[in-house]
Amino acid sequence: MTVDRPPSNMTQENEGLNIAEAYKQITEAEKQAAQLEKMLDSLEAKMDSILEDAKGISKEEAEKIQDELKKVEEEANEVSESAESVTGKNV
Repeated sequence: MTVDRPPSNMTQENEGLNIAEAYKQITEAEKQAAQLEKMLDSLEAKMDSILEDAKGISKEEAEKIQDELKKVEEEANEVSESAESVTGKNV
């Protein structure tokens, strides 16, 4: 016959620590996600600006834009790497 006993104080403390740690990790992940969103918004604005500038351009201007696109691509890769470090998944 098994007797049901209330959880010990030690078990309750461990559960409280686990919940506190989970909450801390969630809060940190939300901060990182907000930072990634901000970086993506900035990247999108730069791309929109580049596309707007690309209308009716000369060859020299096109080369300049291509250089800018390379910079944007590098930033996108940094954002992707940041997302991978946050999520542990390829983005």
